[in-house]
Amino acid sequence: MSALPRKALLDAMPHLAGLSFPLDEAKLLEIVNAIKEAPSLPNAPRQEPPRLHPSMPPVERHRRIQQYIEAFEYNFTGENFFNVKGVRQNQSLFRVLELAKRVMREALPIKCVEAVYLGIYLTQSMQDMERLPLIFNSEIGGHRYGHIVLLVRYNGKLGALGLSRRPDLMYKAWGFETLSDIIAEYKRSYEHWSHSLLKIKIGTIIPHEGSGKLLDVVDWAHTVISLKGQTWEETDLVLHRKARSLGWESRGVSVAPGMRKSHSTSATSSPSKKPAANNVEASLPAGDEAPEALREKPDGEREDAGEDEDNLSGTAGAGGAAHSRHSFLGVCPQAIR
Repeated sequence: MSALPRKALLDAMPHLAGLSFPLDEAKLLEIVNAIKEAPSLPNAPRQEPPRLHPSMPPVERHRRIQQYIEAFEYNFTGENFFNVKGVRQNQSLFRVLELAKRVMREALPIKCVEAVYLGIYLTQSMQDMERLPLIFNSEIGGHRYGHIVLLVRYNGKLGALGLSRRPDLMYKAWGFETLSDIIAEYKRSYEHWSHSLLKIKIGTIIPHEGSGKLLDVVDWAHTVISLKGQTWEETDLVLHRKARSLGWESRGVSVAPGMRKSHSTSATSSPSKKPAANNVEASLPAGDEAPEALREKPDGEREDAGEDEDNLSGTAGAGGAAHSRHSFLGVCPQAIR
């Protein structure tokens, strides 16, 4: 089953416009039956995976993948259609890729975790593009939320793939010089929506196909940075240290005393909306001390991604499909039909 766009559904059944979610079970069943019995509903469209060629510049592949992710539309129902517990529980990269293929096959609305899974799948054979999961925990009005995006790095600069209810909390176009720069841009976006950031959780770099690590567990939150009780300037220093541990910066990169200048709108807005235990010392370069705010999980400890704005957890089961080889750039249309 694939998802019918909201506009097409409301045009055919306008009485659904006044519904508020989440629905109770009886009301949901009533609506599902009404939709099944409606004779005039159009067929739901199915998005084709982007055509990505080896000669295509990585910035164009990045943009096309984001457009494809956004074509699924955001899931506002209050329920998840897929089992996306991978950010809370041990889950292999193979499992992530298989679930991404299911998302593509069923074409239902998605949330931020499924968007990250799609980003990983579609870039899986792009050896020129590094992928790094990034989780934010925030608070507003006493309620805590979490959100995940996928950082992508190529040609020495960063951007991001993702999906959110807020256009500036997902896609970031390529062009950020450092890890600290792109995270500071997300921080400004959170502040725009009156959220206070509590924690930043940085995963490990996702291995590509051919690495022999398909069955390795994805570490979504390898490094946890608490913002409580420290200034952003201190956090900025921690982020530069983390970037050096990833090999993304040299020790000669200067650290600004305050927040850096905001990126231009063209670098952050969605492409579809244009005319978005280990001790930590072991992972830092020699001479870097581990600040109190930065810790890595001891072996075997799970890092809870938090109560996500996209609910970083799922309820519906997901069947495991047989493994199939990916074509170049991670797209194998035959594997997802």
